[in-house]
Amino acid sequence: MKLTVLFRAFLLLAALAALLPVQAKDRRLLYLPLDERFTTRDLFLAYARITPYRVVTPDRSMLPRQKIPPDMGAMLAWTERWAKEADAAIISADMLLYGGLIASRTSTETIERIRPRLQLLARLKQLNPRLIVYVSTTVMRMPSYSSSEEEPDYYALYGRQIFLFSQHLHRYELLGDPRDRELAEKYRKQIPDEVLADYLQRRQRNLSFNRELIALVERGAIDRLSITLDDNAEFGLFKKEATELARLAHPLGSRVLIYPGADEAQLALLAKLIARDQSARIRVVYRFPQASKLIPAFEGQPLDESVRQQVAASGGTIVEGEADAILFINNFPDRQTFAGAQPQVSTASVKPLEAWLASRNAMPSSRAILILADNKYYNGADVELVTALLQSRFPSERIAYAGWNTSGNTLGSAIALGILRLHMPPTRLPEYKRILWARLMEDWVYMVEGREQIKRDMERRGLRSFAGTPLEREYEQRMEQLFNQHAPIINRYLETDFFVTRVFFPWHRPFEIGFEIGAR
Repeated sequence: MKLTVLFRAFLLLAALAALLPVQAKDRRLLYLPLDERFTTRDLFLAYARITPYRVVTPDRSMLPRQKIPPDMGAMLAWTERWAKEADAAIISADMLLYGGLIASRTSTETIERIRPRLQLLARLKQLNPRLIVYVSTTVMRMPSYSSSEEEPDYYALYGRQIFLFSQHLHRYELLGDPRDRELAEKYRKQIPDEVLADYLQRRQRNLSFNRELIALVERGAIDRLSITLDDNAEFGLFKKEATELARLAHPLGSRVLIYPGADEAQLALLAKLIARDQSARIRVVYRFPQASKLIPAFEGQPLDESVRQQVAASGGTIVEGEADAILFINNFPDRQTFAGAQPQVSTASVKPLEAWLASRNAMPSSRAILILADNKYYNGADVELVTALLQSRFPSERIAYAGWNTSGNTLGSAIALGILRLHMPPTRLPEYKRILWARLMEDWVYMVEGREQIKRDMERRGLRSFAGTPLEREYEQRMEQLFNQHAPIINRYLETDFFVTRVFFPWHRPFEIGFEIGAR
């Protein structure tokens, strides 16, 4: 009799448990990265380690290698297989459709050949009805300089002319100045017809698929879509395309966001996934409030507009009063310039971070997070801010920091880290501090000092590249030494004992670096 009662009680408890929502700790996250870079894939995986999700992602051997595309058949098969088992997916459409960010610009595949890949994305929820699908995509960039390193080969010869043609054409369409029409025609004549036709066809292909991605949001196949403008400006075909996409997406509200950025977009989606049921209240404070409407380098809209969009993309809400986090933006007072060319800073003359915060009434409450978006320079940290941080007594476990490449990269990665910190289980604090350590090491030590050392050395030797030469290994060793020379001061502030065990250049060039971290 007792056994029967116990058995019935067990069945009742089991039935009740089945009605309860599955906890995040039991969930699996499918992650299809933008590309194979350390600064995209590995950074996302590091962020994900402070969440309760278990990430499944393609092995590095399945991914592209800069301009070498992956096996798309294997990529699609992998995605279909794991989509059936995952609870959520963060997918780069650039990877799923073209084979990565670079391939989205250089691939010669036709719309007809690519469309079946989009159809897989459209039916993921049919394969797995419980799947939450977040997708990122880019508006194809258009560098203002001539280089084929990440573009079609002909961009090395005609890139500058293509950019100027695009800029003046768009300006004329918006402003009607005859001078812009004349300049657009001038630069068009400097570009071979077949080159311009091919380039415009690539842009049209990407625009067409971005339209279709918006349609998938409308149909419910995609829950959230981030469309980012990679390396853009105030005028150009990229802005014209983004305007069209914004018009199409307008009825969908916050389910589709369009803003400057690219490499950080999936970090924002991760933060939004974690915070989707509880928006983070964020108070925004600018170091130079009078300059908040200036336009950052490589972007085409005011900084404060991007701030609002990046906060929303990561699952935050901007507030004026009590907040879960203070977003302190170290913005530029007049024009955003290159971090590697910033003036030297005397450590003794820098006030601790607390003084910076007090001057702007930005000191967080005892439980709030301080998000430092280091936007003063592009391509690296502000040495003055990092010095102020490392001299401060503000608890390192309540700091989120980034001072990355573009303003959008910095904003998105800093805000996402802060929101993830708000939701982070206490047991993940060592992994969180590892992220902070890596950010300071890359954004400050490498981008401001290490990369400039390499560039000067290459100029002295008369070299444009070190790929595949013994010099690459020499630079790896020199950067490992540099990192570990700076490790003690970062460890002192973070109360950690990390060091760099290995350095490598993912694309065999000095622009980006990768490194592995050990702990004593």
